[in-house]
Amino acid sequence: MFLDHEALALETIYVSAGEPGADVSLSVHDLVELTDATLVDIT
Repeated sequence: MFLDHEALALETIYVSAGEPGADVSLSVHDLVELTDATLVDIT
């Protein structure tokens, strides 16, 4: 997974929980850790 490094400025991010209408909110740092995301410069 790739995530723009500017997302680190956000306090919370919402992601799909895998079912329509089901979302999960978590810190960006937790999302990076849980998904092993690679931070990149997308813009």
